[in-house]
Amino acid sequence: MPLFNPDGTRITDMPIRRRANYARWREGLSDGEYQAIVADLNHRVDGQEVVYSSYLGAECLVKPIFGPVRRVAHNHAGLFFGLLLYEVMMNREENRQIEKHTRGKRYRRIP
Repeated sequence: MPLFNPDGTRITDMPIRRRANYARWREGLSDGEYQAIVADLNHRVDGQEVVYSSYLGAECLVKPIFGPVRRVAHNHAGLFFGLLLYEVMMNREENRQIEKHTRGKRYRRIP
C-alpha cells in the first residue's frame, strides 16, 4: 500500500533532489546486497506502528549486512540508508504517513 505525505497526497517516487544520489549509490550495490538489505529493513519494520529513520539507521548501520551501504556512500551512508528505508516504506503492504521529525523522518502506520 502507499506512503502518504502529511497532507494526504500519495508518494510514488523518490524525492527529485535525491534521485541522482540514490541511483549512483544503488548502482554500487549488487542485486544480492540490495535484496538482503531490503529484506532486513522489512523484517525490522514488521509489526512497528512507528518507525524513526534516524534511530533505525543508528542501529542498522553498524551491522555487517549494511556494510555495502557504508562502502558505496561513504560519509553519506546515513542519507543512503534513509533513502533505502524511504523506498522500502513506499513498497510496504500497509499505509504509512511520512512526517518530519527532529532527527530524520517518522513513518507512522495509518488506516
